[in-house]
Amino acid sequence: MKGLCLALVLLLVAMPAHAKGKRFAIIPHSVTDGNFIAAFEGVKQAAEIGGDEVFFLGAPDIAHALGQIQALQQALDLNVDGIGFAPLNAAPVLQSPVFEELRRRGIPLVLFESDFPQEHRIMREGFVGTDGVEMGRALGRLAKRLHPGGGEVLIIAGEEGHESINRRIQGVRQALGLRADTKGASLWRENARSPLYSGGDYDLALQQVKFGLENPDVDIVIAAGWWPQMAKNYKQVINPFQKQLASGKKIIISGDASKLQLDYLALGLSQGNVAQNFFAMGQQVYWSLVRLSRGERLVQDTFFTPVRVHMASCGAVEAC
Repeated sequence: MKGLCLALVLLLVAMPAHAKGKRFAIIPHSVTDGNFIAAFEGVKQAAEIGGDEVFFLGAPDIAHALGQIQALQQALDLNVDGIGFAPLNAAPVLQSPVFEELRRRGIPLVLFESDFPQEHRIMREGFVGTDGVEMGRALGRLAKRLHPGGGEVLIIAGEEGHESINRRIQGVRQALGLRADTKGASLWRENARSPLYSGGDYDLALQQVKFGLENPDVDIVIAAGWWPQMAKNYKQVINPFQKQLASGKKIIISGDASKLQLDYLALGLSQGNVAQNFFAMGQQVYWSLVRLSRGERLVQDTFFTPVRVHMASCGAVEAC
């Protein structure tokens, strides 16, 4: 059944082939995740210029490593000239026979959004994405700006073991001095249950935010990605806390900045967002794969796209 779902996704997004064009596969966490849809839009726009065929492969809804392994097998079956891959959990992928076959064939592999752990980066040709540590620092600096007196922080995360998310958490802790060796020297402290992992489940992530808002010890909830704000009932769940948010007694900061998230920001249902540029990621992944498919080397094997900070207090929810 899962294989059938993957095949249907492939048929829906394959672009018309050009006579002598290359074929590239883009494998996200989930083909229904808006961030990765934006990345594929960037790939498609660039591929139209280059005259190449691109495929968006993977499972819908909640992301999982099995779906990514199946998508890699589909890419091999399509005899693609290169793969752009956003690993959700690197370990099972790296250990799979499919990945071994990919490397045996010498198919160029460019990761995006999340990199392999340092010791496995020799297994890919390049990485395009946000500097996870810098994004985390931006979230932490925003917390300082919104709550300058310090306080207790609850971090909401997605998939446990996800390299990019781990780096964002690291960046938040660096910015706020949340280290085991500070022992109260910092104005900031991390809740004993932090970080809470949702596995990418939007509804669970929203319940975790609610837990932070209801907890009298927690001053700031920092979501390292957009998961809670993408839950369908975010507005209904957060509305009862609007007075506390307006007074600054409670703070919600989130990674990413979709239109829906910025609407919530304008309504006072959060106080800040740190945005990634997925469209630019997609374009850079495509051009990196083109170079590699021609037998050329990349000028640099790591390419970071910048983040942007949004706050309602900047006026009309502009980037600050």
